[in-house]
Formats: sequence, C-alpha cells, structure tokens
Amino acid sequence: MYFRTQSSVCEGLGVAGTLLGYVAAEALCDAQPLYRLYAPGSGDHFYTTSVAERDNAITAYGYQSEGIVAYIFMRP
Repeated sequence: MYFRTQSSVCEGLGVAGTLLGYVAAEALCDAQPLYRLYAPGSGDHFYTTSVAERDNAITAYGYQSEGIVAYIFMRP
C-alpha cells in the first residue's frame, strides 16, 4: 500500500517511494484539483478529482475531507 504525498520522505516517515508523476501547487493550464479524504475508522485515504465522488465518500462512507492536495494534469 502506498500513501500519495508530495513529500520526498513520505510526510516524515522516512519511507522511500515511487514517482508517479508531477503535480502543481496551484491551478495552472487546466490542471484539476486532486482531493484527499480520510476515513478515521479504517485509516484509509481516498483520492479523487471528482467533486461528486468526493461528496459521496463523505456522505455515504464517513470520509473526512483533507482538502486539495495538489493539482494534476488530466492529459499530457
């Protein structure tokens, strides 16, 4: 299991990971927000670019929004 983060040391855990791509810290050139959610009961993290999917995860499954973690490009 991998935790998606912008940190090169996995948010302080010192665990090396694999580069999946590049993100922007702000909305640039049609970049879409990437939302991160957290499920306190299971410790699970969920990522989506869909507002509807984000809202459903909160309403139906008890996830908590952790906000926008980055902006991603949906196409090259």
